[in-house]
Amino acid sequence: MKYPKNYLNYLKESMQKLSKINTNIDGINFQKKNRYFLLGKIKSLTYIDDSITKFTKKFEKGKKFKDLYKKISIKNINFHDYENQILNYCKDVLEKKIDNHQTNWIKNYQNLVCLGVIEKEHYINDKKILKFFNKKKFKHMKKKIIRDFEANKRKNFHYKNGWIFYNNRVTQNIIKERLKNIINFNNFTFKNYYRIVKVIESIKQNGWITEKSWRPHGSVLYLFRKKYMILTGRHRLIALKYCYLNGYVKNIEIQFPILKGNIKIRNLNYNFKKK
Repeated sequence: MKYPKNYLNYLKESMQKLSKINTNIDGINFQKKNRYFLLGKIKSLTYIDDSITKFTKKFEKGKKFKDLYKKISIKNINFHDYENQILNYCKDVLEKKIDNHQTNWIKNYQNLVCLGVIEKEHYINDKKILKFFNKKKFKHMKKKIIRDFEANKRKNFHYKNGWIFYNNRVTQNIIKERLKNIINFNNFTFKNYYRIVKVIESIKQNGWITEKSWRPHGSVLYLFRKKYMILTGRHRLIALKYCYLNGYVKNIEIQFPILKGNIKIRNLNYNFKKK
């Protein structure tokens, strides 16, 4: 068998990389044979959530290992409900020409955030849930979340299987109403498309550029029951799927880190209404 030039050097470098790809994250190990990362036994939901956060932060910057990740074609990537809601949004605005603010995604899900893991007895106790909000690192959202809870209690919060979600559906309408007081909408066209539309236009015009797909960081996926949840970098992959389904690109193969597990994490626990 004739090997390509520098094949042995490439093989040697690959083996060296494989030996260094260890996650050093409890409960997550790299499977060299099938090139998945495997989420191990469950110690607690908090433990799992913390491990996934660490894994995502580490491997979204894992470009140097990109040739070692499992190759999957965009045709064979089937999404879970959250990602499908964004995919349906693309169809609504680009194909059905539904007004941006009337789409199911904008009205019901664009503000949805999984806040993490909380015990049920803490969720139903006002003092304990506020302590949870203050302890968690929600960055710019912390004040907004606490203010919303103090005003509306659990109206915009949801608890399912140990996970807490925040989904303030009215925010978009409030912003729109405030803008109406400033702008004459009869003389102004307001097209605030969700940012994924710009990604789709970029792929249509320039194709899929692997190098660009790692800027500013790569995507990280979670495989559960033969479907994919995107932990980070979701817009580029959903946009690529949309472009494939509409014939703008071929069946492209991608290589990003894939975490495989048998537990419903984060948004997989949220009840999405079928259209």
